Amino acid sequence: MNVAMLKRGFIVVLIAAMLVVSAGSAAFGKDTRKDLIRNDATDPAVMVVDFAAARPVGFAALVTGTVFFTASLPFSLIGGNTGEAFEAMVKSPARYTFLRPLGSF
Repeated sequence: MNVAMLKRGFIVVLIAAMLVVSAGSAAFGKDTRKDLIRNDATDPAVMVVDFAAARPVGFAALVTGTVFFTASLPFSLIGGNTGEAFEAMVKSPARYTFLRPLGSF
């Protein structure tokens, strides 16, 4: 397998991860951390899926969003929307990955 195919596959996986995380974070747009903590999602199967699939995808989206935020920073500074870009590309995936309780989607 050559390097170009690996790069192309990596980009496809990252884009898919960003789409999955953005869809999940939109569902929690109005929830606060206290609301998420009160949710009794103690099903072990849900926790395993969250730990094995959702958290790694969220982390990949966080890393990808950080890279794209850094690359687009000059344009968002000129456009005056740095806060919104940071919220969408970095802060939201970080909240999804690290602040919600295990098993709470």
